[in-house]
Amino acid sequence: MSSSFDFTVSLWVADEAGAWTIESTLGALVGNKHAFFGAIFLDDINHILAYTYGGAMHQWLRDNQTGKWNTQLTVKGHFGSVTDLHWDQHSLCLATTSAD
Repeated sequence: MSSSFDFTVSLWVADEAGAWTIESTLGALVGNKHAFFGAIFLDDINHILAYTYGGAMHQWLRDNQTGKWNTQLTVKGHFGSVTDLHWDQHSLCLATTSAD
């Protein structure tokens, strides 16, 4: 998986020859008003969380029957600079702090 300044998250797979190709592209496929700074798999490879410079979070969940990625509701980000962040001990909750 890779995240990009063009506001997309790409999922990559290797073919039989070992060449990497994009399996799925998530995010805004037109424009670049935001940039994804990073993305992580949550519970498994079927659940993705990406975050932007401004603190916005975007989340997708893959439907196991259709293989389609569906957008999920997420928390909203901060408007000021994030001063700290930490996952809980079970990686179920991400806490962030900011002066805003």
